[in-house]
Amino acid sequence: MLLLAAVLAGVFLFARRHSHHGDLDLGIWYWHSPFAVSDEDARLLRSAGFTTLYVRTGTFTTDGKRLLLALPEQWQSGDKGFRIVSVFNFDPGLLTHFDAFGVDRMAGDMAPRIAAALDGARKRGIHPAGVQLDIDCPTRLLPKYAELLGRLKPMLAKDFSGTWSFSITALPTWLSSPQFADVASRVDFVAPQFYEGRVGRTVDDIVPVSDPSELASGLRRLDGTGIAFYAGIPAYGHALLYDKRGRLEAVYRGLSAEDALRHPSLRYESTTPIDARGRAARESSYVGQDLVALKAIHPDSSGRGLGDTLAYLLPSLEIESGQARDVEEKAPANCRGMIVYRYPEPDETTCLSIRSIVAAIRNEAPTLEYGVEAHSRAVPYALIGGRSAQTVPRELTISILGKGNAPTETSPDALQVIVDFDRPGVEDYALGDFDRAEMGVVDDAGGFVPCGRARATALRLTRFNSQPGEVLRSGGIDLASDGPRTVRVTWRAHGMGGFHIVDGRSPEWRLADLK
Repeated sequence: MLLLAAVLAGVFLFARRHSHHGDLDLGIWYWHSPFAVSDEDARLLRSAGFTTLYVRTGTFTTDGKRLLLALPEQWQSGDKGFRIVSVFNFDPGLLTHFDAFGVDRMAGDMAPRIAAALDGARKRGIHPAGVQLDIDCPTRLLPKYAELLGRLKPMLAKDFSGTWSFSITALPTWLSSPQFADVASRVDFVAPQFYEGRVGRTVDDIVPVSDPSELASGLRRLDGTGIAFYAGIPAYGHALLYDKRGRLEAVYRGLSAEDALRHPSLRYESTTPIDARGRAARESSYVGQDLVALKAIHPDSSGRGLGDTLAYLLPSLEIESGQARDVEEKAPANCRGMIVYRYPEPDETTCLSIRSIVAAIRNEAPTLEYGVEAHSRAVPYALIGGRSAQTVPRELTISILGKGNAPTETSPDALQVIVDFDRPGVEDYALGDFDRAEMGVVDDAGGFVPCGRARATALRLTRFNSQPGEVLRSGGIDLASDGPRTVRVTWRAHGMGGFHIVDGRSPEWRLADLK
């Protein structure tokens, strides 16, 4: 097929900022299974200076007597040239029993299971260069954690023939504890996670995932300690469920924000850019997260949930680039680098795409840019049944290609694509990858006005969210044999935060020339 493509020129840009991370090492946490890194993702990450993937290799749980390893990683691709560090975390149930288990029992259960997991990775061609523990133990139990680390390190060293690293993640609250230095002395480096210090307990108390003041305070506390560390910075969001009284019930792991907008039992309320306090932000106070709120207007199958609120905190480039910039500019000499949380799952929108993560690390300005491809074919079978015409009907499809580095906001109007014909004749259409469609006309000012099929000369397609690198295809648009002869495609995209609306348009095409 001949593809006619137009790169639409609407882009929002700020001056590009130069990166200052210099010798700071860059890593990213890979937290899902299977482990599968595409060649394109690997290329992008390497181009921004990423060297290490911290891969959750297993989660420790308990049967009440022993520590067991669950959720083993499935190694589907090779390491793609990255250094791999195997990460092992504790599930919430085990964390609540951390005080009940003896150090000898924990170390004795953990060491052979970690060794077996590392051996499994090696059999798949992955050769981990280190082990990291992600154990968010209560601050009061740091002395016990230090003792566990001291027991484990020599036991794990037997599984490595050369140089290796033993590290831990750390809660920001640990940094003010007098026991933290002892914990840090048992490992090669620590990775404080400068995000999600607190979660809004009520719907009116929602705060962003990251707090710039918490990062600044943490960097100051670590300055001069001599403790080697990597700063953990966020590139993700999450969803929270609140009851009808506005009280937090749970972290929500069901529908994505876009699927929630499509759900008939949920009513869209708002998309709001937020500041560091969780309040509606101006462009100057925006911390890089949008709050998308939906209300349950019907109960679930058990009769519960009516009036509940789903609150999505969704990330933009600014959430990562702001903290990366702060680390680059304010980190003390004992800061070795940064680790980004986290590598996105396939088709996920609660985490920045790899393209966006790389753009944020590079200090690139967010851009919305699209290309459009149009395909048309004759459908003579549509004349079966006695219809006759001098020309046969046609079927048109439109593809929208995300060429920028940033996602749109998530809202009912995030991306609108108008397929504008020279005269009526759209007989039917299918949504394809779009969420909504309606027929109408384009007025003299370029606005879309809905109307009936007989008068309609345009079709408006809407997508609730668009990601960079994504290709969105319409379903077939059926055109009458005596219908349109030309078509033009225009689009309008709303950037995250709602501070930028970007427009673009294609040339006018003769349908007969499209293939």
